Amino acid sequence: MRQSTAANRTSIYPNAAPANTATQMATLLEKKKEFDGTAALERSSAFMRQQIEDIAEDCDIMGSGSETLGRVTSQWPKMFEILALFLSQSGQDPEIQDLSQVDGQRLVRLPLDQLHQEVPNPPSEGSSAS
Repeated sequence: MRQSTAANRTSIYPNAAPANTATQMATLLEKKKEFDGTAALERSSAFMRQQIEDIAEDCDIMGSGSETLGRVTSQWPKMFEILALFLSQSGQDPEIQDLSQVDGQRLVRLPLDQLHQEVPNPPSEGSSAS
């Protein structure tokens, strides 16, 4: 900030005392400090306002997420009801179902060593049992 030239000017009042000028300078300094404090307060208030707006935006996002989570969680009882209905119609525990009643394909693992020991030698194509 530029220095004031008011102190170097001669007063238009011939009887002005120099003590008044010192008092005026003290008042001016006090007002300048007050202005600087107010400007700093305004800057910090603007920064705080921005932080609060960011927090409000985050809260809106969390609120939307909690609504979605609530909708998904409310569907679980319906899912369990559907599963219980399916199990009651089949009348069996899905872990103990008879494999002959299952339609479609199923992956089965067979130990090859046991199969080779249990299966007798296949008949050759040239000989036929009649």
